[in-house]
This record gives sequence, C-alpha cells and structure tokens, in this order.
Amino acid sequence: MHFGYGMDDIKTVAKEIYGRDPLDDEELDRIVLVFVQKVFNELSRSDVYITNDKVILGKRGWFEAHFPGGPLNIVSVDEASMFIDYYFKKNDYYFLNPHMRLRGAWYWYWLSTRLKLPHYNVGDPMLDAMSYRFSYCLMALDEIAVQFYEGPNNDTLNRTLYHFDHLIALATGIFDNLAMKTDSLLGINTQNLTRISLSNISGADFLKEVKSKDPKLREHISDYMIFIMLIYSFRDLVIHREDLAKTLFEFRGEDARWRANVVKLSEKQVTRLEECRRWGIPSHWGAFMNFLEPYQFSQASLKVLMIFVDKYLELLGQPSFVDGQKIKKEDPFTRDLLDFEKYHLGF
Repeated sequence: MHFGYGMDDIKTVAKEIYGRDPLDDEELDRIVLVFVQKVFNELSRSDVYITNDKVILGKRGWFEAHFPGGPLNIVSVDEASMFIDYYFKKNDYYFLNPHMRLRGAWYWYWLSTRLKLPHYNVGDPMLDAMSYRFSYCLMALDEIAVQFYEGPNNDTLNRTLYHFDHLIALATGIFDNLAMKTDSLLGINTQNLTRISLSNISGADFLKEVKSKDPKLREHISDYMIFIMLIYSFRDLVIHREDLAKTLFEFRGEDARWRANVVKLSEKQVTRLEECRRWGIPSHWGAFMNFLEPYQFSQASLKVLMIFVDKYLELLGQPSFVDGQKIKKEDPFTRDLLDFEKYHLGF
C-alpha cells in the first residue's frame, strides 16, 4: 500500500547501477529491495537494511545522493554486528551469550581485553596497568561510536572529543608502560624517567640500549614506529598544546553525501597517515583531505595497537594465557572466555 515507485523508474536506476540493463528478475529484485528500504525508512527511521551484496554496498552512497535518495541505512553483516553491539551498550546491555546478560560492563571489557591480548598475564604491576589502560581504550572507543551513530551536531562533537582525547592519552600510556617494563626487564635502568619511551625522539638513547640487549624487540618497535609517532602526534596536541581543532564537515559528491564530526589534521599528520598504508589507506583511518573522523580512526588504531602490544608481550617472554586457559575446559572463567569469543558482537 505504501510502495509508490514505478517499475520503469526502478529499471532506469538499475541500468545506472549495473551499467547495463538487468540480466534477469533476480538482478532487478536486488534494486527493488533498496526502494522497499526507502519506504520502511519513511515510515520509521529505525530500519537497517543488512546485506553482503557487493553491488548494493558499493553504490549505497549513490542511492542516498540520487534516487530514491535520503538516508537508507544500508550496511554489511559486519557493520550491522557493530551497530547492534553499540545499540546494546548505549542501553547498558552487555551479553556474554544469547541467553546471559552481565550485570555490569567491566567484566565484558575484561574478557575482551584478555582475548585481544592473549600474551598478557596477570601479576606484573606495570603490565597490569597496561591492561587496564587497554580496557579503558575499548570503553572510550564504544563511547565515541555511540556519538558517531547519534549523528553529527555540536553536542556529539564535543562528547566525541572528550572521549577521543582520553583514548589518545591511554594509548600513549600503554606505550609508556611497555617501555618502563622493558627498561627494568632488560636491566637498562635509565635514570631519567622521561627518556624511557618508545618514541624515536624522546626515547632515542633508550631505544639504542634496547637494540643492543634485544635486537628482535627493537626490530618490532621499528616496524610500528610510524604508527607510534602518529599516536604521539595527537598526544602532544591533546595534553601539551592547544588541543585538536574540531568542526562539523559535510561532503557533497557525485556518488555520495555525508556529514560527520571531524578534527583537523596537520600536514605532518596527513603525511604520517599516508605512511601507515600497510594497515590501510587513509580513508580506512577516517581521513579525508586534511580532516579526520574520530570513530573510524579510533577503531583502526586499536586494531593496530592490539597486534603491536600482544607481539611485544610475546617478545618479552610472556606465554599465551588464552592457550593455557582453554585447556581448563571446566573452569568457569574459561567457559565465559569461550562464550565471549563465540558470541560477542562488534570489535
């Protein structure tokens, strides 16, 4: 009753999408579903169209910028998983499995941390501090994500920057924890604590000592130095200088239109993001021209940080806690860990 679109118009759109006339009814029906989604969104803005159709996903910006136009909320299965995860968290729902909701958030984040950093073992004060900071990073990412899905405006912009500043400070704190642990473990015992750093600027002398005592660890740090210095470049602005320049940004292109809360990048940061291509092109990090969308950047950064930290812990001689724990199949924590690994949504 609500569907008022003519089939001739839909066929015209299909020809634009495929670059030719649809080959059969199945191809045409894929385009019809987009118009059905438009009708649902006119009735209620809460609908999400979940698909792994590469053609539809690749042209979702075109559909919104042209015809049928407007927000369509077309997402992949993985994106839908992220969205549903953040929807639950916004409403204080933390599920261990489909049938068990946790009473608080902390245990959920603790399980997430243990699985993301399998070579972290409880008991060392410096590494314990590192793990807590990593858990807080996950919390900050989720808060940033909620603001992202709320949509761009002055309120969400400022709340985003509040949590983004915190995430950057926590990430560099993780680098500092690893450096401090390395200093004591390798017997370097640097007297000036401000020089114990993974930064190749403030920690240049410290890193020379690391190279002489553990070349493999120094090589691992070198492999991620561009990423490390990228994060430090944000920390300098957040903690020591004028903070990040923020604004609302709107893009209107031929194939897409979107609005987002963004921060402005310096020329050096733009260059560093270009150098980080081994982990994804700049748009993967949320970079567009000299602007940065904090949610995408935070998510991409934590994925790289997770890999860097766990390998670092392994090189420090830490065994895999997760591998050892999974042997204890009747242990309650093991069951929770396995449930979380199997059922958790999102990152």
